Amino acid sequence: MEEKFFCQPWLVPMINAQFYKACECDRSNRAFFCLECKGLAYCQICHNPSKHQDHKIIRALKASHKPGLEIEVIGKLIDVCDIQRYVINSKQIVYINQRQHESQNNKENYHYKCQRCGYKVDYKVKFCSIECKVYSHMELQQGLIAEDDEVSSSNDNNNNKAKKNFQETKETSQRPKSFRKRSRKGVPVRSPSK
Repeated sequence: MEEKFFCQPWLVPMINAQFYKACECDRSNRAFFCLECKGLAYCQICHNPSKHQDHKIIRALKASHKPGLEIEVIGKLIDVCDIQRYVINSKQIVYINQRQHESQNNKENYHYKCQRCGYKVDYKVKFCSIECKVYSHMELQQGLIAEDDEVSSSNDNNNNKAKKNFQETKETSQRPKSFRKRSRKGVPVRSPSK
């Protein structure tokens, strides 16, 4: 299933598309994307049926000021099992772009974070968006290629650090989540029964 996810040539253009920005016609916002043309996102008014005849077209939904895709639609094209799902207007969606910008500081210490950007996610998933999953896989692929090309002690040290960080992340993600801000004062004692 992983191969099916990453061999799609339209994935990166879709991630980079500017959804819900003013369209070239200046009358509506961009919400549609053609998977065969792999071009710019466009609006309903600019949609030309003769140009996109027999093409697969997806529609982005706007949720929390960010574009998302319905799981019913995108789930048939790629694997979205380890991406955070959200329910918006009774539709399950996944976000296209990462939820947290890199410039933002993640001061909260969450147990379950997106493996790429650190955004808070459920314990069952690894990524907050399609973008995070795709770019994480691309970085992993580039790392494997670089590792094969050059064998040096500095790379080994970096790999050991990365493995150690991955182990620590894995261990922290397996701990049960506590809702307490502070630890208990002591062992609770039940009152005597009468």
